[in-house]
Amino acid sequence: MKKELEKMQAKYDNIPQEYQVEPSSYIALKGVNELNYALEEDHLKEMFENILISDMDSRKKVEYYHLILK
Repeated sequence: MKKELEKMQAKYDNIPQEYQVEPSSYIALKGVNELNYALEEDHLKEMFENILISDMDSRKKVEYYHLILK
């Protein structure tokens, strides 16, 4: 999990500061929880990482991510 968090931090650091926002609590909690179950599946792990990072970028933050994590 440490490796995944470092990878997500690097992605977050690539977001220009003026577009960095706090993730919604729903996306953050649900995404991290689902990421724990997906650690063995690279494609799922990357999908959850991208959802979390996108939710922290005001240019990409959209409501439909809530549907993906139901």
